[in-house]
Amino acid sequence: DNLAHEMKTPVTGICGFVEYMERAKISEDERMECLEFIGNEARRMQNMSYELLDLAVIRHSDIKKENINMKKFTDVLADWQKKRFADKRIDAKWDVKTDRLFGDEQLLEMLLRNIFENAFRATEEYGKINTYVYETENETVFKVEDNGCGMNQEEIEKIKEPFYRVDKSRKYQGGAGLGLSIASQIAQSHKIKLSVTSDEKQGTEFTLNF
Repeated sequence: DNLAHEMKTPVTGICGFVEYMERAKISEDERMECLEFIGNEARRMQNMSYELLDLAVIRHSDIKKENINMKKFTDVLADWQKKRFADKRIDAKWDVKTDRLFGDEQLLEMLLRNIFENAFRATEEYGKINTYVYETENETVFKVEDNGCGMNQEEIEKIKEPFYRVDKSRKYQGGAGLGLSIASQIAQSHKIKLSVTSDEKQGTEFTLNF
């Protein structure tokens, strides 16, 4: 149901613009505007299909768990953050107090990237995203905090659903709405507890308990 609803808008838009281009006498500028819209909607559906494939692969693949070099793992993510967050000049800080991590490195990197992407979209220019990594007696914990727009309880309960996106009137909006579904699936496959707390206009905190 979610997929059918999500596909309806771009497909309707593409068909409408193609029909307009076929039947109307339009200028070159109008033609380029139509093609730009069609291209953007097609790329949106392409990205959606890639993310759906990610979900399918995660659900049906064997997870290859191994000891992960924490410094290398966090350095790769910090470097990705630096490039991704540059346009908004977001201050991203890390506080890593453990070198222990066990799991599928590629999938765990995807999990964290999706959480960071969520935080990026929720955070205004010059905002902050802090990541804390530490150990308790029997767990490794990742905590990601942002000072973005935050969410209410109803939104928190729905954000892991495929294609769900927070209120479109807010700047939290952006992707296909599959990132946190992918993150949740990876967490489930690793038996990681993924929890979310948030306050509107105060920020959001994602916690991963390994």
